[in-house]
Amino acid sequence: EAQAQEPPQPAHPAELLRVQQPVVQRVTPEALSPQAEAHEFLEAIRPGWGAKFAHIFEAFGVELVVDMLEAPAGELDALLARLAEGGAGPAHLRRIRAALEALRRR
Repeated sequence: EAQAQEPPQPAHPAELLRVQQPVVQRVTPEALSPQAEAHEFLEAIRPGWGAKFAHIFEAFGVELVVDMLEAPAGELDALLARLAEGGAGPAHLRRIRAALEALRRR
């Protein structure tokens, strides 16, 4: 006698909804080349920040990472003040300042 086979069980609904997220390799700001652009530096802090703030860096004359490395501390403070005037909030400024400090410590 032939035994009846049970039909395959459908996947659990949660399994059907699970989507594999691509692994994104993020570069930390301090790992950037000195020739990397300000836009790349800002994107390394948080995606979208390059579009939001790079024009302020560039208008201030800070176009490359090397400019950030060579700038006196007072100029970087002035850049942060300009970012605040351009709409950067306290959290933005805190993260950008921390990234600049990490970059200069490398």
